[in-house]
Amino acid sequence: MAYLDVSPMIVALRTSPTEFDLRRGLLRHKPSGHRVLFDPLGGSARIEANCDCALLRISYQQSCELTEAYHDWEATYWRVVRINRDFASHFDRRFWPRLATHLERILQAGLTAFGWLVPARRSRSAETTAARDTALPPMPAE
Repeated sequence: MAYLDVSPMIVALRTSPTEFDLRRGLLRHKPSGHRVLFDPLGGSARIEANCDCALLRISYQQSCELTEAYHDWEATYWRVVRINRDFASHFDRRFWPRLATHLERILQAGLTAFGWLVPARRSRSAETTAARDTALPPMPAE
């Protein structure tokens, strides 16, 4: 059986990481539009493309190499890009993103106050402390 030789993609992942990104959970080569679907259980990879490249399967050996190169790319390049983008968004001075973040916080606080949204990961000791604090009468005003 004939296999697709993905060694150029493996080399490109290592030497030109900026040519790739993640879209909808798939590794995408931006210049060609080729996407790679990785099987989380079997370790195999499959090319999705709008050309004949998608007709051939990838050999098991190259599939393992591509998967390893992808994990290296994700750890050394893509994770750093995501963290830097997220960090920069914290200092975005444009009006609409700040307004959206502010409104989201207000909405979450309101939903939590009315019991429509349960706060995530609340410890049992915090619940008993909150119940104890609400059971105490208010302090007299001085």
